[in-house]
Amino acid sequence: MKTPVNPLLRWLNAFFSSRSLPGADGRALYAYRCHDAEYESLAALLRAHVPRNYPKTIFISYSDVLFSIYAAEFIRRNHTAGHPRWDVILESIGWKVPYAHRQKLVNDGIRYWKRKVRSLGQASGYLHTLACEGGLPIRMIENESGYLITYFKRVYQALRGQSSRRPAEIIAQELGDTIPATMQNELVYEIAGEFCETLHTLLNEHPTHGQDPVSSLRKQYPDWHLQLPLVLPEENASEIVRRLLSQSSEPRISSNVLVERIWVDVDDSWYCDARFRFPATMRTEQLISLFESNIQPEQTRLIISAKWRNGGARLAMLSRYEQQDWRVELLPFAMQKLSGADAMAEISLSLHEGPILLGHVIPKGGYELTEDLPWVFEAMNESESQLKLVGMGSVSSRQNSLFISLPTNSHLDISGEGEFDIPRLLKNSERSLTKISGVFSVVLHDGAVCTIRTQQLYDSAIEYYIKPTEIDLVKSDYPVHRAWPKIGWKKDMQHGIVPENELFWRSIRSGNNSWFSVASVMPKGQIEVRRIVNGEVLFSGKVVILPADFDIQIIPETAQKGVIVLSGITDARVDKYSNNEKVTLKSDYLQNECVIDCNSSQMLESTINLRVSWKDGSNLKLLLPKPVSGGRFVSNDGSVHFDGVASIAHLHGVDAELLTISCAGKGYLNIELLDENPMSEKFHYLHADIPLLSGRNEKLQQISLYENYNLLNAMLVCAWKNDSTLRVDFYSDRFGKDKTTLNIKRYDGRFIEGGERLLVDIKDSIVFPYHKIDDMVVEAISLNTPDLCTVLLKKDESGYDFSTLNNQGGPWLIVGKIDGAIRIAPVIKWMLPTLQTDDLFLNAICNASPEQRKEYCNALFLEMKNNPLQNSCYLLVEYIKKYKLNNSLPLLELDLFREVSSNYCVVVQLLISSCLSGDSDAIYDIQEELPFSWGWIPVSIWKDVFEQCWYYLEKQINDKAFALNILQPFIAFINHQAHIDRRLVPIANMLLTHSEILPAGCTVLPSVSREQFNDAKQMLLRNPDSFGRVSIFSKELWDSAITPDLKSVFNKFWIENTYHTRFEKRFNLMLVAALLSQRNNKLMHQLTALFEFHYQQAPQQLGVIYQYYFEQAGVCH
Repeated sequence: MKTPVNPLLRWLNAFFSSRSLPGADGRALYAYRCHDAEYESLAALLRAHVPRNYPKTIFISYSDVLFSIYAAEFIRRNHTAGHPRWDVILESIGWKVPYAHRQKLVNDGIRYWKRKVRSLGQASGYLHTLACEGGLPIRMIENESGYLITYFKRVYQALRGQSSRRPAEIIAQELGDTIPATMQNELVYEIAGEFCETLHTLLNEHPTHGQDPVSSLRKQYPDWHLQLPLVLPEENASEIVRRLLSQSSEPRISSNVLVERIWVDVDDSWYCDARFRFPATMRTEQLISLFESNIQPEQTRLIISAKWRNGGARLAMLSRYEQQDWRVELLPFAMQKLSGADAMAEISLSLHEGPILLGHVIPKGGYELTEDLPWVFEAMNESESQLKLVGMGSVSSRQNSLFISLPTNSHLDISGEGEFDIPRLLKNSERSLTKISGVFSVVLHDGAVCTIRTQQLYDSAIEYYIKPTEIDLVKSDYPVHRAWPKIGWKKDMQHGIVPENELFWRSIRSGNNSWFSVASVMPKGQIEVRRIVNGEVLFSGKVVILPADFDIQIIPETAQKGVIVLSGITDARVDKYSNNEKVTLKSDYLQNECVIDCNSSQMLESTINLRVSWKDGSNLKLLLPKPVSGGRFVSNDGSVHFDGVASIAHLHGVDAELLTISCAGKGYLNIELLDENPMSEKFHYLHADIPLLSGRNEKLQQISLYENYNLLNAMLVCAWKNDSTLRVDFYSDRFGKDKTTLNIKRYDGRFIEGGERLLVDIKDSIVFPYHKIDDMVVEAISLNTPDLCTVLLKKDESGYDFSTLNNQGGPWLIVGKIDGAIRIAPVIKWMLPTLQTDDLFLNAICNASPEQRKEYCNALFLEMKNNPLQNSCYLLVEYIKKYKLNNSLPLLELDLFREVSSNYCVVVQLLISSCLSGDSDAIYDIQEELPFSWGWIPVSIWKDVFEQCWYYLEKQINDKAFALNILQPFIAFINHQAHIDRRLVPIANMLLTHSEILPAGCTVLPSVSREQFNDAKQMLLRNPDSFGRVSIFSKELWDSAITPDLKSVFNKFWIENTYHTRFEKRFNLMLVAALLSQRNNKLMHQLTALFEFHYQQAPQQLGVIYQYYFEQAGVCH
């Protein structure tokens, strides 16, 4: 009887014989050139032979071999951005494979093909190998061909020009800052390196003797293109190589932070997106020059945040890895794009260390688009459906052709030299678009001219900005300046001020349209200003100019009354607008001043709206605050508030201001967390003081809440409840507490249930965009399947209708969103009947009874403890990923996650599991939302959970060394994080003791010397005003919590009567934390909030102090 042939082997034999090969010959998998029909039949074959999972995972022979080539081809054909993902590949063939077996599958499969596993020891090592074996993904080439060619060209030139023999992959990684963030990963670096290295070798082995390199290669070596890691027809490969070798020098993309504005065509409507571009590394001098700030040698971790018209976000974390070099780690928002009005207005960046602002800048590409000028673009792709902004006004470029967006009422002067397209009006704006090649002028509405030149020797990428000399407390329609406007310019690393004889101005809305030279006539009022050189407009902007002797005094007399005095206003009248009524306050042109009395009890508005008009027609609008003493919050639009609610994620533009009758001494914002966490509810220990800063006006002290986002968020994350509040109020040394209070919450409003409708209550919010209330989207997300099932709730006159939600999908999490951000506190609709399932995991989330949910949670955690890295753990990681992928739903809403955060054994196992599946960031980042921090989990818990997982893997695959190998991604991840967060250093070093040789990219982290410890203390003592009061337990109470073997360390390092108490208490808090995190104890979860909250105020210095104490405890006992 004939033995049936294994169908997988049959496919493999046919694959080799069609290529006249006896078997695998060691070439990369992409070089076999798998055809579409082969790929389709392979996918069908693997779908038909799914591995058996229970009770043990069993594969049919040759599964590993075929899976390797299938996965490599799948990634090449489908992958678009970021890192490839296991779950997507496995789902495409209906396979479920536990982590341990995934690694083994690839390891054995790749060995059959006579290839090696790349980047072992990284989470993505095995998957990364398959991705590189497939070659550069075709979708990436289609989507980003412009970037890739420029990038490959730079890598190739650097490779050819180097004297040493550095690997091409390292060069590719160093130059990775010029490609979009979504492509900055090892797969692209390695393939770019391999591509350029192969091409370099081919051209060395087959000299071209001055001929066209591609034609020469074709003659000498017809199969040349099959050697490149690009599976493309020969003509496409030739085109890429030609572009890469062409001599036109690509513009050197400065490896600095920049904003790129991209216009995208959708059916002849053009939409603007703005994207952030970051280099992979930065130098200290770059940061100093960019942010005009001082950076101290002891600063090792910085944050870059952005702010735009209607929002703001943290974009990147910088960690110092050498004296002058910083590694740039992008946070999720850096990968997203801004669109609409946000993308066209000014976009600025700020640099912080913890809560301290170091510098502020508008980066290259971040200036507001001037409506009155032409905008000039270059095409980014072959179809010209994406354009990149290169400048405004008059522009010169090396490009062969450029696109121009013409402002309203302007026209293209068609007598220029070269070719042009007839301008076409855009559907969604008043502007029109044309393409030119040559030299053409655009004539503006008033006859002024901008000239656009292509095919020039140099690019003129000059950016202009108005240098601020803005006046305290004064707002208007445009930036407010005293006397002459200063216009600054920037080009690459150079900058300067535009000479006055090149600046011209005219009044806005005065009836007089004449232009004057700034050098000859002093401007005043609301003006338009231009830079004009050789008859061409290079810059245009709008400002409000106060004459040099114009003065505004704001004099509070009491909390209800005060006066405003305007002086230096002869030849002008002053009107006040209130409720659309005009009241003339000064009409005598001879008078030099105007006194405006203000009584709060008779005036509802919180700002005073004035119009100053001069005899010659110049005019300006002034928005001034009520001149009454006390604290107030001023929001983005200039409105003033004495109470209300603000959501933590929308504090951009919110300032806290304290105006006093006479100098009040130091003013502070006092912030307290109101929550059921015992540190808050029982002891009131979670509070902070932020000192207010004085400007030129000593009676006014103010601070931006957004710039203190890190501290405020660190406090709110300590909350155990999802609707907790940070209460913010003012006090000053002389006047004590002020009655103005702001409540900072996670959301702006809440849902109110009435019948089968939900109403929205946002009446207290000071940051909610009320004009967008009708754009609010209310969604119900099934907690059963959060990635799949979302229902839009319809709105009628009674509210949002949830009667249509069915029982099957329930329970439902209901959220209210504007522009994709959740602004209304979510509610859960528990549906009856309850779930008919015995699934532990689903019951822990979906059971309608809180008591039963808690029981199921405990049972789930016990199951995870008894069977580490098995199905329950895998399900939980996958659920968190899907839950967060769905517009970042808030974790704190589900009690399962609240329970997870207090169960450290579970949370460490989740992190280990996520490192093995390449999802480490998704799990590591849950500390940003849940009331725990990886840094305070006792070392003994890390050790126990790691050893349990190792033992369990070893039992599964009967190979202790390979089991440890599978865990290397976790060891490498913690090692990497410990470079950023010093609290993880003891854990990282403990994990390294298990390996005989150091895993790739890992280093033993150094301990803290006594000298470093003292330096860290001195750094903190230098800024006493940055730290407010501290409340902690007494020494006796702490003493009772410390285990007997550590008492001697506790007594040796406890500090008393040596420094100011606000420092002593912080040092002592780090000492207690270091002693308690030596081993497992019940207290840590209760105390985490107290430790975390103070640690986040100076993580670098307190990190050093904590590590020193931790190590001393290890030495002493």
